[in-house]
Amino acid sequence: MRWPKGATRGSVIAGGNGQGGQSNQLNYPFGLSFDRHGNLYVADHALPIVLFGIVVISIEKPCSRHTASKKRKTHSIIYTMGRLTVEVLEGRHLKNEDIGSEDDAYVELWLLDDQKDKQRTKVVNNSNNPKWNETLVFDLGGKKYDYLQVAAYDKDPVGQDHIGSAKVNLKNVYDSGESTEWITLAPGAGGIAINGLVHLKMKYEN
Repeated sequence: MRWPKGATRGSVIAGGNGQGGQSNQLNYPFGLSFDRHGNLYVADHALPIVLFGIVVISIEKPCSRHTASKKRKTHSIIYTMGRLTVEVLEGRHLKNEDIGSEDDAYVELWLLDDQKDKQRTKVVNNSNNPKWNETLVFDLGGKKYDYLQVAAYDKDPVGQDHIGSAKVNLKNVYDSGESTEWITLAPGAGGIAINGLVHLKMKYEN
């Protein structure tokens, strides 16, 4: 399991899926070690495959004692899982969804093709210009998602009111490594009204 610093939960990299050669499986592991950069090395008999974020050292299992002394071919493969770090800094001019007070606002983020990994900030009470200054981390699993979905809500005693949402194109983040943007929130899909702004600082690590 990989649990990056700042993440609210970890993600299973390999194991728990039976024996085999798929990207989420191990075959015959017999040793683990870390280097000074934090890379995890897994020694596995006859497994010349790539595992997310793991260096796999594949060693051919000897067939008999007569061949055990022969030098075996070792494969060393490094594959970086990829990580998107999003700092949700602040909001401005959020549309007021409460009567008699300002919003109790929070932001929810998810990668557009992976709604299972939704993450959210804390709630900032009674402010239409909240400051969250919170970091959310997404493990990309070797895939580059095209968009990050951003949605702002006003938390109520029961449920929440939708303030606005946006779809952020991640191409610039992948190309430059990082990007800081003010994101315009619309009331719904295809909406042209502006229900506020959210300030994001995004960083991609390969």
